[in-house]
Amino acid sequence: MKFTEEHFNKLVMLQEKEYPNNVYSSSRSGYNNIDEALKKYDLELYRFVEDNDLENQVVALMNLETREWAHDQFVEKEKRYIWKLNGLYLVKSTGDGSIFFGSHDASMALSTSQVMEWGYNPKMFDREEVQ
Repeated sequence: MKFTEEHFNKLVMLQEKEYPNNVYSSSRSGYNNIDEALKKYDLELYRFVEDNDLENQVVALMNLETREWAHDQFVEKEKRYIWKLNGLYLVKSTGDGSIFFGSHDASMALSTSQVMEWGYNPKMFDREEVQ
């Protein structure tokens, strides 16, 4: 069982809030362990971790030194799509990372979460999955 990108983002937020230096330092709120902090922070995610025996993966995802590797190993890859609306395509700027409408030759594959991050409703677009 793999984590979703949403799970990953929640774990990062928990790490930044409770364990700002690293996951081995003490928690700002005095939690004895990560399980306790996770249970208080997000009960649904806590149950997912417990039910699937993913405690070690949580530590790896929250640890600053192993996060990138753990993300590649334990987080489900989001499908990417070409997004089209009224003949225009969503394009991500290489400069500031913003998303705007452009021509087909500038279109690029974006995940649903990237489209939502910029305030767009994915249901209003036609989309084509990219491998």
